[in-house]
This record gives sequence, C-alpha cells and structure tokens, in this order.
Amino acid sequence: MHNEWVNCPGLFVVDRRGIVTYVHRGSSWSDRPAPETVLAEARKAGGR
Repeated sequence: MHNEWVNCPGLFVVDRRGIVTYVHRGSSWSDRPAPETVLAEARKAGGR
C-alpha cells in the first residue's frame, strides 16, 4: 500500500536550548537521511 495516503517520515534535530537545527521531511515512506548525516547534525547541535 504505497500511495499518497501513506505517512512519510520526518526527522528533527533539536539543540539543548530547544531550537530546531535540522529538518528532514521525507517525500516517500523510504526517504530518510543517511545515518552519517543525522549524526553530523546532532554533533553540530551540541550532541555527544
């Protein structure tokens, strides 16, 4: 069941102050950022 009614993933990185520093809005059910991208964005936001 892959059509326009299927939920698409979203990913948000939020820094310690509560500010959203990265947003990825998927355009299909399989559209996700690479793990390396997520980790790099988390580090930039102050993650460990």
